[in-house]
Amino acid sequence: MKRRGFIVAAIVFLIFGAFAMVEAKSSWSPNGFPVGYCTWYVDGKTNANGWLLKFSKKGNAYEWWSQVSNATQQGSNGGNAGDIMVLDKGSFSSVGHVAFVTSSGIYSKTGTRAWTVRHANWTYPTGQTAVEKIDGYSITQCTFVLTKDGKSVQIIYDEKRNVLSSPYPLKGFLHKKK
Repeated sequence: MKRRGFIVAAIVFLIFGAFAMVEAKSSWSPNGFPVGYCTWYVDGKTNANGWLLKFSKKGNAYEWWSQVSNATQQGSNGGNAGDIMVLDKGSFSSVGHVAFVTSSGIYSKTGTRAWTVRHANWTYPTGQTAVEKIDGYSITQCTFVLTKDGKSVQIIYDEKRNVLSSPYPLKGFLHKKK
């Protein structure tokens, strides 16, 4: 009898578990990116801010640089509120990363550009602050600073002591076309 109960439970799980996976699709991302990924969050955040992204082809985060057709590429000179930061693939990720810029300024310790972003699925917790939840997923915020060579970014871990993360390769910033 116990075995029969287990089999019934397994069948119910398979049926409803599969149904739940289908239901995990979120209306947050108008372009249908997988729930909880950085692409899902940024697609939804830009849409919530009046910028429905259009793609020549949907791909990984680092590919947004060439695939968002209604954006201008700002290189390392961007990073203003409403822009999308695009990190290239590298040792930290084979798919790159995208984040939504909420503010920008100058990092006083180095005199280089800095900006605060919100993003999902960033697995490096140091320097992160959880700011909201969407569809049960934590959205975190952190501040990046441009390296002096302008090719990479670092997270500011501790501004008072000038503690920064390892560098992450920057593709640049996407800005909404007028």
